[in-house]
Amino acid sequence: MGIADKLNQLAINKRNILECPYKTLYDSLPKEDQIALDEAWAKNYPINTILTAIRSEGYKSSNETLRAHKNKVCKCWVK
Repeated sequence: MGIADKLNQLAINKRNILECPYKTLYDSLPKEDQIALDEAWAKNYPINTILTAIRSEGYKSSNETLRAHKNKVCKCWVK
């Protein structure tokens, strides 16, 4: 098996290798929570406020993940 095959296998097994962790979380949320997050970003809520809300609902995320997404340096924007 070559490196390309191994990378493809890992990508299939670990989706977050190819996708922003925030996007993975966002896509797993109910539509109303997605809308709430969209509004929070639009209103420029502090990252810690958004993170606290996400974690209070039992989801895992980090300050670094949200900061990268907000600053457009995550896998959503860097291609």
